[in-house]
Amino acid sequence: MALRAEHPVFRRETFYAGVAGILPWKDIIWLTQAGQEIKPEEWEQLSFLSCVFSPETGAARYYLALNPAPEPVSAILPGEMRAPWKLLLDTSVPNGGKPTQSPAGHQIVPARSLILLYQDTV
Repeated sequence: MALRAEHPVFRRETFYAGVAGILPWKDIIWLTQAGQEIKPEEWEQLSFLSCVFSPETGAARYYLALNPAPEPVSAILPGEMRAPWKLLLDTSVPNGGKPTQSPAGHQIVPARSLILLYQDTV
């Protein structure tokens, strides 16, 4: 509830379309573990899922990753912007973890968990 209250992106009233809007990137991009946009033929073979999405206004991005595997996964983070990614939620730890900054370039996604990162691009 706190994340929803603090971040308007979680109260969005329209669907994501996967197209560029006000910002210079698409409103949502579905990514592979290697940080590449998922191709249509890859959807049926995925064992890891992540996306980057943006609010309708404001210069911020969010990275959401789901790892159903029994072992941790190292995921490549989008690198177009130089701003650091900050951890908002990690379901593998009690109470969602403490907000921390992610190392540049990649993020470890714990086994059977979800993580949510935030990047303020201003």
